[in-house]
Amino acid sequence: MASRNRIVIGTRKSRLALAQTQLVAQAIGRAHPDLQVELHPVVTQGDIRLDKPLPQIGGKGLFTLELEELLRSGQVDLAVHSAKDLPTGNPPQLDILCVPPRAPVNDVLVSRTGVTFYDLPLGARIGTSSLRRQMQLQAIRPGLQFADIRGNIDTRVNKVLAGQYDAVVLAQAGLVRAAMTEVRYAAFPVDVLLPAPGQAALALQGRADDAWLREVLAPVNDAATAGCLAAERRLLELLALDCHMPFAALCEPEQGGYRLRTWLADPTTGRSIRTDVAAPTAEQAVSETITRIDAAGGREIISGFCRSGS
Repeated sequence: MASRNRIVIGTRKSRLALAQTQLVAQAIGRAHPDLQVELHPVVTQGDIRLDKPLPQIGGKGLFTLELEELLRSGQVDLAVHSAKDLPTGNPPQLDILCVPPRAPVNDVLVSRTGVTFYDLPLGARIGTSSLRRQMQLQAIRPGLQFADIRGNIDTRVNKVLAGQYDAVVLAQAGLVRAAMTEVRYAAFPVDVLLPAPGQAALALQGRADDAWLREVLAPVNDAATAGCLAAERRLLELLALDCHMPFAALCEPEQGGYRLRTWLADPTTGRSIRTDVAAPTAEQAVSETITRIDAAGGREIISGFCRSGS
């Protein structure tokens, strides 16, 4: 249980996860200098099972289950997740208590020389296990090869340096938070490669009834980021996108309201749907986006792909 002078934070053991959790611990420390903050690193099934693409072995929940059990048992008070790794919907007894400010949302192309995507030679081999990334990029340059890759951020970068891949596509936020300043990369504009829902946001998960901790975390919370993350996660929930279908969404505050962009594709046909909605509130942006996706036949694409067992 959280006391009045101590918080135990659960985290994965990867370089990125530890770096992200350290940033959270530092932010809590700045807001509450007298509070003791301890880290409790764990290894999750998602970190262990690297032999197959994530959708084939249970999905992104493999990165969160162990931490959620530690929360429920009281062994940790808080868990720091990359928001895009957090399954839709709150598990029993738990809730997202805090969402810190978002890092850069862009995906980037990591290579030995830092070349842009458009400068890669025909036939170049790009590492990514994400259908979202692969299908958006293939539509621009069909002459490139895409190959599955698993492992933490260090592993993926090292595979490029070793020549196993010409490049890999990663989230810029991970490189920034892990302070990997030696890595050479070129960023994709979001209108070229729209990010995954929750990308670059952190979700600080705790017990839903821990009112004290929720209050402690209030100075760390960023209301704009929290609202945008809630909108992106609400889209996933309303569209029932739990079958590993390629989907991208980005909600951003803009001109006193919110801009919500989405991309949805059918891997079996290559058909894709894009929406771009501006609205006074994030909730209105979600509602209008759902209307437009439905009008374009998106729901039929989703149900057909999910029924196929993908």
